[in-house]
Amino acid sequence: MAKSKPKAKHKSFLRPGLLCLAAVLFWAARHQPASLTAASLGIWLLGALTVFLLLRAGLAFITPLMTLLGKIFSFSLRQMQQGTSHEG
Repeated sequence: MAKSKPKAKHKSFLRPGLLCLAAVLFWAARHQPASLTAASLGIWLLGALTVFLLLRAGLAFITPLMTLLGKIFSFSLRQMQQGTSHEG
């Protein structure tokens, strides 16, 4: 009996971790304090951590929703294509 090869994982730059990291780096660059003291550095890092956690939570909520909407869209598209091919 032949064993099937495992599927290779598709590597994408749109992974949630990389999207969050890019957004946090963008936020951190935009909100960099004018003078970097120990207190402002701590507040700046806490702000970046907060943005990261909020983005992760948002992506955890949105990802299944987008997957569901994609499946609904592809199903309806297939139904429309089958409907037009039967009419002709």
